[in-house]
Amino acid sequence: MRISTCSRCTSRTRPYSLAQVSKGFSLIEFLVASAISMIVLIAAGSTYFMTRQLNHVASERLVAQQDLRNAATLIIRDARQAGTFGCANLAGTSDAMQTHVTNPYAISHPLGLRTEITDDQPNGFGLRVMPGGNFIGSGGANISNFTPEGNALIFVYGDGYASVNDYQPHAPNPVVNATALVISTDSTGATAQALAATTGTAPIVLSSCNKVQILQRSGSSGYSMDSGNIKLNPSLTITNVQATTNLGAFMPGQLNISKLAASAYVVGRITSAAGSSNGLYRFNLAPDGTWSGPQLLVANMADTNAMSMQFGYVKTNTCIDNASAPNETFTFTNTPSTLTDHSKLPALIRITLNVKDGSNRASGVDVGTISAYVIDATIRNGNICANRGMG
Repeated sequence: MRISTCSRCTSRTRPYSLAQVSKGFSLIEFLVASAISMIVLIAAGSTYFMTRQLNHVASERLVAQQDLRNAATLIIRDARQAGTFGCANLAGTSDAMQTHVTNPYAISHPLGLRTEITDDQPNGFGLRVMPGGNFIGSGGANISNFTPEGNALIFVYGDGYASVNDYQPHAPNPVVNATALVISTDSTGATAQALAATTGTAPIVLSSCNKVQILQRSGSSGYSMDSGNIKLNPSLTITNVQATTNLGAFMPGQLNISKLAASAYVVGRITSAAGSSNGLYRFNLAPDGTWSGPQLLVANMADTNAMSMQFGYVKTNTCIDNASAPNETFTFTNTPSTLTDHSKLPALIRITLNVKDGSNRASGVDVGTISAYVIDATIRNGNICANRGMG
């Protein structure tokens, strides 16, 4: 019997090679790997958010400190110029120099500076401290939607220069009643801007070494422009004799015209901004005599006592003439009216600024406490001892 075979019908089993065997992670290996990955991701995420938070804190603190430094720069600059009007030196001069008391500015106006101290605040020509509410509410401020906190600090000085080349009419010496001043000034300077103003009071300052007076555009006690010259109404008296013998008189050869400049520093908030916090704001007197809108210098100031001030006066009886080692005495006070032997302007003003605690400055970020930022600003015209002769 013959048995036939069929290769197709024969079943054979072939072994697989190792390369053909499928490989994979077990469940335990997968869970361990996942746990390690999560730990790494959490650590990386925590590091990222911590770094971002620290960067935010550093940025907020840097901004606050930079704002304070910028504010200090402006205050020091304005304080240094306070009371500077040409060659006039207001430190230790008589009231006759300062004829601006009620003319043209009334006492209620921020620039209605008195010549004597009567309300526990310095009111010399060049520096004024007044309650913030009085500054904002005065007729000359023209400021709305601003709620002040504390006092307003105002510096006043002359900006720019225009020489008086001649005055009219020419009357016999020694006294001339001038009805017009022939001036020369540049076309872009501060004085030229005031003289070119077509609206407002455009206040200017006429000064010589012995006298200072503010003049406003138009009005019975102001001035007008006539062919580029200043027409005075009423006329001013100019004395053609030795300056040393005529205190309180305008002297030819010393006459100077400058723009009346003033800067006010007030802590407060914009009323129309919901949820706004106190800030330190600066107001500038524009060439037309109006106050500009508030310029924010430092945000997030403290809610109370955000800006405090002390005034350092030189006692007049400590000036030593012809001394190689002068020994003037400075006294700091908050109530200048009690110091009868002091000059009208302080020689130094110490301003302390306080901002909010760190946790209240930026949402969710504690930038630490930045408080008691002290600014010592000198006032050149306040140191009456600086005028003595040095032997």
